[in-house]
Amino acid sequence: MDSQIPILLLDLVLFPGMPLPLHIFEPRYRLMIQRCMDDDQVFGVALPLPLPESPDLPHPLPVGVGTSTRIVQVFPLPDGRFNLQTSGEHRFRVQSVEMRDGYPLASVEWIEDSAPQTDLNPLAHQVHQMAQMYFQDLATEAGLDLSSQPPVELPGDPYQLSMWMSAALPMPSHEKQALLEQTSTKARLQYLLQFLKRNDLIRRAAIKQGIVTDQPYSWDPNTSLN
Repeated sequence: MDSQIPILLLDLVLFPGMPLPLHIFEPRYRLMIQRCMDDDQVFGVALPLPLPESPDLPHPLPVGVGTSTRIVQVFPLPDGRFNLQTSGEHRFRVQSVEMRDGYPLASVEWIEDSAPQTDLNPLAHQVHQMAQMYFQDLATEAGLDLSSQPPVELPGDPYQLSMWMSAALPMPSHEKQALLEQTSTKARLQYLLQFLKRNDLIRRAAIKQGIVTDQPYSWDPNTSLN
């Protein structure tokens, strides 16, 4: 079913299920958020398209696919600004856009992943295992020893895991956008697995060359820093 929702243009890719804190200060977006609160309406978050040098398009427009987000908590400020806690919900594909009081209002089609034809749990398990190694490596590089700590809690559902990892891994926006637009959970998990494996190979090569260490730093609080 098509819907019409206002769009907040941000230089980030929001994934379903992910929290998104926001500070709303522009007058046009303050008006948009106030209307969303009055009508208990979601709004969309999307990357802006590059603005062409054309007088016919004086405002940036959203890319083709974004994510709706619902306001969870509002912290109004005395001067009319808002601090918000929101949560990503559903992906949408933009059908058409018009401008309303300075912000984009888009007609959208809601999109979902296609039903998997095979059991994705074995693939999700591989992603889960590689992700735990990845987070452990990050901790080691930061000088932390997490060997006595429980593993990072990750979603068990393959779809939710694919969205969580897509949000968590350090990728440029265009890669994250491609993962958001992907409608195959399997393909998204396969991409994430290859990303994690590639990162592991790079790290192993760096350890071999002595660029990084595979041991956490030890810190003696009695050691002088002078």
